[in-house]
Amino acid sequence: MTHPAIPSRRAVGAGADVDAFCSRCNLELAHVIIAMDGKKIVRVQCHTCKTVHAYRSGAPQKREPAQGGRRSAAISHSDYDKVMRGRDVSRAKPYRPRERFAVDDIVSHVTFGLGAVMKVLADDKIEVAFPIGIKVLVHGRN
Repeated sequence: MTHPAIPSRRAVGAGADVDAFCSRCNLELAHVIIAMDGKKIVRVQCHTCKTVHAYRSGAPQKREPAQGGRRSAAISHSDYDKVMRGRDVSRAKPYRPRERFAVDDIVSHVTFGLGAVMKVLADDKIEVAFPIGIKVLVHGRN
């Protein structure tokens, strides 16, 4: 019994479309190949957000932090309630990495929910208390 011929894969090269994981969109989407190293895809541009980035096939795997790596600090619900008590949550700023925040600002994060800025760690990092824990976020990035 003969099997039908399996079509060969189309040659992949700069300008061709490929599915890749976009860290900005946080989805696997269509991209155009920008740069190759031999037969290896190196850089792509997302058709959706137009970001140029390194090629990543499929969704990234979750990794455990290296020894000494930073995990979010635990915060109890009662501690979170104490942090948020008396704050006007109607004035919460939507979190965007380009936005600048100060201590005591209320942040509305798409994933983590409402939080309060506890510390400004560096010129571009802040520590925010959310219901799930304390997270370090970037801010003021251009």
